[in-house]
Amino acid sequence: AQVALDLTARHHVAVADAGRLQQVLLHLLRNAVKFTPNAGSISIHTTDSNMPDGNQAVTISVRDTGVGMTPKTM
Repeated sequence: AQVALDLTARHHVAVADAGRLQQVLLHLLRNAVKFTPNAGSISIHTTDSNMPDGNQAVTISVRDTGVGMTPKTM
């Protein structure tokens, strides 16, 4: 699969459980690789976001052209 990175976020600090965040991101990426066909694509994006309370945040998204999940499996 082809992998595209768009890491445009300028803020890279997260207030989170580092181990849990790493676990979630690795799980997303492993599933993307596992279920995306060889001719498919995986894209990873980071962007800056503003929270309703005025704080800044980083949004991380992973998209792929794999088989996906049905609403029932979610």
